[in-house]
Amino acid sequence: KQKKQVLDSLIEQKLLSERAYKTKIVKTDEYKRELEKFKRTLAFQIWLRDYGKTMNATESELKKYYDNNIYRLKTPLQLKASHILVKTEKEAKTLISKLGKSKNLKADFTKLAKDKSIGPSGSNGGELGWFTKDKMVPEFSNAAANLGIGKITKKPVKSNYGFHIIYLDDKKEAATLPYGKIKTKLKQELLQKKFADQVQKEAKELRKKAKIQYK
Repeated sequence: KQKKQVLDSLIEQKLLSERAYKTKIVKTDEYKRELEKFKRTLAFQIWLRDYGKTMNATESELKKYYDNNIYRLKTPLQLKASHILVKTEKEAKTLISKLGKSKNLKADFTKLAKDKSIGPSGSNGGELGWFTKDKMVPEFSNAAANLGIGKITKKPVKSNYGFHIIYLDDKKEAATLPYGKIKTKLKQELLQKKFADQVQKEAKELRKKAKIQYK
């Protein structure tokens, strides 16, 4: 129904515009002035499109761009963790002591999270999934990042939410993205930059030759 309404509206607009074009409006000075403005706007848009197609980047330019931007071409440290959140430090220490005697740490941690955690992830065994350090409060992220995989925090981690016991499920270290993997993206970035620089250069040259008045 919505598709038909949109289509009907477009048909009506087309019919009305055809009718308007056959009236005396096209002979008025206002129409001619606006048409000239539109011609220039259209020419500019087509010129931009065609000018953009002339941009190119050599392999050496791409590699140099990669080297100059390598500081931002990195995947951040990613952590996969679970936690048990309780209200008091005493309760957290008790649970840590209990887990210290566990023969199946992950299974026992999951069970305790379901039974004791006051956090929303408790019903899911405390699992938080993958996250980067900036997604959690600093004290939690730092504690999780310092853990070995399959280990828990030996001391309660305090935050504004309470006291956490953290289990590190997995970790992906920060790494620089390889050139070959992001070459296509880099080329798009570089071509856009070259295009913007060239257009700005053209504009500056034209400004030098033009007589510009501010009114």
